[in-house]
Amino acid sequence: MARHDAVHRTVLVVDIAGSSHPFRRDGDRIVMRSALYGSLSAAFGKSDWLKCYHEDRGDGVLVLVPPEVPKARLVTGLPDRLEAALARHNAAMQRRDAARAAATQVRLRVALHAGEVTFDKHGVVGTAIDHTFRLADALPLKAALAASPEACALIVSDWFYTDVVYHHQDARPDSYRHIGCEVKGTQLSAWMRVPGPPPLALVETA
Repeated sequence: MARHDAVHRTVLVVDIAGSSHPFRRDGDRIVMRSALYGSLSAAFGKSDWLKCYHEDRGDGVLVLVPPEVPKARLVTGLPDRLEAALARHNAAMQRRDAARAAATQVRLRVALHAGEVTFDKHGVVGTAIDHTFRLADALPLKAALAASPEACALIVSDWFYTDVVYHHQDARPDSYRHIGCEVKGTQLSAWMRVPGPPPLALVETA
């Protein structure tokens, strides 16, 4: 049996909100995917993006960030750059065809965690990856993004908030709110940030 050693990676999952809505055509989804990858590349910067491993998930992307890319970058400059890139795309879609702009505009749920992952010939597996996907599926995150005019919402694990976000003022730790919920039988405790005031009915204070 082949040996597969686990390695530590930062795990980032992005999902396009409402990607399966019936008003979207296949051509719209192609435009959205192009915008998704373009926005991620712009947010990371070419150098950091090329260092990352990523897998396409149809309406989202799994990104594994290597240790040489500091975790702090993912919660300081990256969220604002991602929001700006998405805003540019969404505005361009509005100018191109206002009647169908909503079908090609992109809004993202972004989840961050870190842990051990294992690569094999099929891709990558690990509890840390499963946990990050559950964070991206958290109902409070979905509801907060739906109630916000902004283009993306960010959720991080307890560990990521405590060990990374909290220690970097540029990450605006005070803008996060603690949430607790269940996703696929897993109890989650995490920290969520949506640009603008959080919907108070959806969050719990730490």
